[in-house]
Amino acid sequence: MTASFPFDHYQRYKHAAEVINKWKNSSGIKKIRILEVGANEHKNLELFLADDDITYLDIQLPDHLKFDSSYIQGDATEMPFSDNEYDWVIALDVFEHINNDRKQAFLLEMNRVGKHGFLMSAPFNTPGVAVTEKSANTFFHVLYGEDYRWLKEHEELGLPELDETLDFLIKREIPFIHFGHGSLAIWEMMMSTHFLVAGKFALRPYCTLIDDVYNQKIYSSDYADPHYRQFIVSVKDSGIIETISNWISGRKHQDVSQDALDEISTLYEKLKILHQNISDKDRNENYNGQFQHLAGVIEQQVSHSNLVFENIRNQNTLLDGEIKDTYKLLNDEMSQRNLLLREENRLQNELLSKEINEMMLKVTSIESKVSNLERIKEENEIAKSLEIQKNLEHTIEEQKNNYLRTIEEFREILGEKDHHISNLQIMAESLRIKNRIKRALPNTIKKPLKKIYRILKLIKNNPHYLSRGLFELRRRGIKGLTEKVAGVNLQQEQPPHNYQLLDQFDREAMVKELEKWPFKPLVTVLMPVYNVSPKWLGLAIESVQAQIYDNWQLVIVDDCSTNQETKDYLNKVIDSRIHISFLKNNLGIAGATNEAAALGKGEYFCLLDNDDELRPHALFEMVKALQLKMYDLLYSDEDKIDVHGVRKNPFHKPDWSPDLLRCQMYMGHLIMFKKSLFEQVGGYKTGFDGAQDYDLILRMTESVGCSIHHVPKILYSWRELSTSTAINPDSKPYAQHSGLKAVNEHLARVFGEGNAWAEETEYLYVYDSRFRLTEPKPKVSIIIPTKDKIDLLEPCIQSIISVTTYSDYEIIILDNNSELKASMDWFSEIQEKYTFVKVIEAKYEFNWSKLNNHGIDVSTGEVLVFLNNDTVVLTSDWLSRLAEKTLQSGVGTVGALLLFEDRTIQHAGVVIGMGGWADHVFKGQQPIHYGSPFISPAVIRNVSASTGACLAISRKTINKVGPFDEDFIICGSDVEISIRATNAGLFNIYDPKVVLYHYESKTRTSFVPEQDFKMSALHYGPYLKNGDPFYNSNLSLNHLIPTTK
Repeated sequence: MTASFPFDHYQRYKHAAEVINKWKNSSGIKKIRILEVGANEHKNLELFLADDDITYLDIQLPDHLKFDSSYIQGDATEMPFSDNEYDWVIALDVFEHINNDRKQAFLLEMNRVGKHGFLMSAPFNTPGVAVTEKSANTFFHVLYGEDYRWLKEHEELGLPELDETLDFLIKREIPFIHFGHGSLAIWEMMMSTHFLVAGKFALRPYCTLIDDVYNQKIYSSDYADPHYRQFIVSVKDSGIIETISNWISGRKHQDVSQDALDEISTLYEKLKILHQNISDKDRNENYNGQFQHLAGVIEQQVSHSNLVFENIRNQNTLLDGEIKDTYKLLNDEMSQRNLLLREENRLQNELLSKEINEMMLKVTSIESKVSNLERIKEENEIAKSLEIQKNLEHTIEEQKNNYLRTIEEFREILGEKDHHISNLQIMAESLRIKNRIKRALPNTIKKPLKKIYRILKLIKNNPHYLSRGLFELRRRGIKGLTEKVAGVNLQQEQPPHNYQLLDQFDREAMVKELEKWPFKPLVTVLMPVYNVSPKWLGLAIESVQAQIYDNWQLVIVDDCSTNQETKDYLNKVIDSRIHISFLKNNLGIAGATNEAAALGKGEYFCLLDNDDELRPHALFEMVKALQLKMYDLLYSDEDKIDVHGVRKNPFHKPDWSPDLLRCQMYMGHLIMFKKSLFEQVGGYKTGFDGAQDYDLILRMTESVGCSIHHVPKILYSWRELSTSTAINPDSKPYAQHSGLKAVNEHLARVFGEGNAWAEETEYLYVYDSRFRLTEPKPKVSIIIPTKDKIDLLEPCIQSIISVTTYSDYEIIILDNNSELKASMDWFSEIQEKYTFVKVIEAKYEFNWSKLNNHGIDVSTGEVLVFLNNDTVVLTSDWLSRLAEKTLQSGVGTVGALLLFEDRTIQHAGVVIGMGGWADHVFKGQQPIHYGSPFISPAVIRNVSASTGACLAISRKTINKVGPFDEDFIICGSDVEISIRATNAGLFNIYDPKVVLYHYESKTRTSFVPEQDFKMSALHYGPYLKNGDPFYNSNLSLNHLIPTTK
């Protein structure tokens, strides 16, 4: 009987029954008392659990159920029951209807009343659910002209957040398992079948047939992600909860029957035809009835119209008088309103001016104190006497305390502000113009106050940010501190970290998979140790012992630790796979790691710091990649882990990016490489303390034929300790200089002494690799298509001429059918004034690719810079930087950092697949430096493409890969030529130090021809299928700002 249930009811109740029966079988209890919350009028649960005693609780009961002893009226967030009164509490699709401020109380009540556990299901705000519900509701609205009640409620009130719910259960130490069920695609199709038969009784048996196919053939394997519904099962017996978890895990790996899906699809198509036929019949019958009714109405109206006309004539006289009275009342009301508005403005000005003056005085005070901090810092650097140094440090500490007190003062100011605003709101209510108060506070005051509040809240919740902020203040001043705070804010706005946890079934599946591998090399984990706390050392060692891939060796070399606790702990480690050696002399981290490598027997080496952790599947995933190819060097994604074991700040990296590596050691952890490669490059070199891994990897990547592979999974957790740069950037000041030395030596080896060099940037551990241009410097051709729009073109040209320090360049303006005389006059004047400016007629229909190819043909430069006419140059060395990069062998296209007028990012590289086609990553964000969850927009990196609004390509590259594809009309050929460069073995670069304003297509509409979509689909295909190699598959393509999925 239960198989004929509507599919969505079946999903809920069948799961509940199966979980309860699993629990009963494990516990040995045959009959139990169950409380179902929010069952409404039906008793479906009894049909699935007929042997159990079930009570139903609902906040409202219809009159006919108030005398049913199995129903109790009550609030689920304050249940009228004693602790453990029922064996189990079940709530199916109730949670989403609970008010947000009562959801936690609801969870606690279920846990309190359920003696052995509780089960709940609900749709949550997980990826795709809201969009799919909106699509289903639109389908219902098209059919019936109104919204589907429950789906509209979900859209208006929002669905509950899954991570918040699970975090709450974890914090309250309530044991649970969680799983999703119901593929969104299948759910939407099944809901459509139910919508089609709504109100059409003749079709209901057909819908029941479709439900039966789902319930019997698909339900038990419908666990494909993304899911519509989430289940949370809390069992207080840990042994039984594991049994249930393993049962569910086993189901997740069953494939949905394709035959069953085909059967449902066929039935669904037939149902649509039947629905259309019935709808047409109903519509025809309705039209006939309406026609008959309308004929009678018209007849009555004709006979009635004369009487109505006469009445209207009589009423006109009366209306003339009423209109005059109404005008008088309206004038009186407007006069009164004007008086009220003047009174309002007077009150606003009187109160706000006082408040703003007080706030500005406080802001000035803080600025003065910050200036004092900077002045003291400068004096501190100048002072050479130890006594003076000591006094200055004491003064800084006092100023730091003053700064903290000032923060408290700002809290008081914010409190006073809120008090004044409350008074204004009360007055506004009396004047019936409450909404105007919010607009009265100027943005120049409102925005700084909001920023100050956010800073205060962040420091309160994360005290260690204060020391990090002061470090940034000492190093880079107010600008650096502001950018650091903004970066931390962006990281705080990221969705909860996806820990990629493994369950028992995942582990078993991995063990079975690796049994089939033909290549299972011994992997040696190298761990130098020095004075580390036994607590962190123990966790690091245990993380190796917990590896699913078991063919490993751990070599620990103690670098003459002076901490006896460290040595004592190592002496207690007993594991045949772990080799421990104690050095007699301190060799430093490079020397100690070389000693460990000498003892390693593995074909591959892997690096682990003595206070970090490997994830259990780390070596498994690395060796799995080797089944495809025996790579020389592999690296993975990483995150950080604090002293409480909380993982945070995931770092999702791009695939192999040589130009990024020359600016930042982005590979970080986890790194694995061939032992033979390690020996070939000579192992670790001394003199690079703090950047020894950076130097090693740079030398490895220089090796001819070195194959490099990125594993896009978080396999390494970097411990946040006060002695680690993970949390304290000033803990290893020498590392900054060691990193610069490593890059400079690498550039000298690769490009020749004096031909390339690196410079420090304003950011720690970020370098700027530069390349020498030949003398005389190569000519650069700047190609700019335009049609009239001199108001945009003139500032563009003037910015090039006035800002650019590069000497040898020409400007090619392609006049694409300009019509205005003022344009022609300006073209003549600019050519007369500057001989290096040429205006070329291009009298043909607009085609961006054709115009720029025309520019290539008439230009004479070795470097070609394609520029929009709605851009303005901001950095003087922009042409030098573009030229030096494009002329390097192995480089394809080079793009720039483009900013909107408000100085937010318009372009910082293109991600193919973003938004469905291709889009600008970081668009709309402030151009600040931060490191999670992706590479910073302030760092030079490799990209798949850059926008043609400012794109540099060398003529030799054009000759190699060909010009722009003229089958594109407006959009896409800039990306396509970059793809061709990649296919030719070249790397494309984004340089954030080339900065321009871009007013974004002010010279044309946003229309994109159908032809451009077709061409994009043709050329973007592999990227849309496999992902952009210079982004990361763990980052959402639905967000312009990098966001974890």
